[in-house]
Amino acid sequence: MRRSAFFLLAAAVAAPLWAQTLAPIDDAEKTRLEAQVKAMKAEAEDIRAGAEQQFIADEKVCWQKVLVTACIDEAKARRVTVIQKARAIEVQANTLQREVNNRVLATREARRAAEAPTRAAEQQAEAERYRAEQAKAAADRQKRQQAKVQEEAAGRAQTAAEAKARAERLNAKQQDRPPRSTATPEEEVAQRVAERDKRVAEKKAEREAKEKQRAVERAAWEARQKQLQGK
Repeated sequence: MRRSAFFLLAAAVAAPLWAQTLAPIDDAEKTRLEAQVKAMKAEAEDIRAGAEQQFIADEKVCWQKVLVTACIDEAKARRVTVIQKARAIEVQANTLQREVNNRVLATREARRAAEAPTRAAEQQAEAERYRAEQAKAAADRQKRQQAKVQEEAAGRAQTAAEAKARAERLNAKQQDRPPRSTATPEEEVAQRVAERDKRVAEKKAEREAKEKQRAVERAAWEARQKQLQGK
C-alpha cells in the first residue's frame, strides 16, 4: 500500500505538460462551449445544405442558357466556395471541442494531482487498519486455539483421573473380598458342614451357658428368699 501511495504521487508529478498548462474548466463553461460547438456544426450543416439547394437551382437556370457547361462550372465553383466556408466552421467547431475535451482532462488531472496526497494518506491509513485487523484476527485465532488445547488437555486429565479412581475402587473391592478357595468341591462341602456344626455347637454351648447362669441366679434367689423367711 505504501508503494501504491508512492505511485500516486509519482503519477501526479509526471502529469502531461499540456495538462499543466491548460486552464481548468468548470461545468458551466463546459456546457456553454459545447453548446457553441453544437451551434457551429449546425450552422455548417445549414450552409452546406443551402449550397446544395442553390446549386440545384443554378443548374436548372444553366440548362436554359446557351453556354450550359460554363454556367454549371461557375455554379459548382460557387458551391465549393460555400462548402469550404462550412468546412472551415466545422474545423473551428472540432478544434473548440478538442480544446474543451483537453481542458476537461487537464482539470481532471489537476484535481487528481491535488487529491493524490489525500488519497495516499487514506490508502496508508487503510493499509494500517487492515494490518491491525489481520494482526488482531491472528491473535484471536491463536488465543482460541490455545484455549481449545488447554480444554482438551483438561478433559484428558479429568478422564485419566476418573479412570484411575475407578481402578482404585475396583482394586479396593477386590482386596476386601475373601481369597478364592482352592479346595475341591468335596472339601468345600465338608468345610461348610464343619462350619455349620461349629455354629450349632457354639449356639448350643451359649444356650447351655445361659441356662446354667439362670440356674445359678435362681438358686441364689431361692437361698435369699429362705434366708429372709428364716428371719
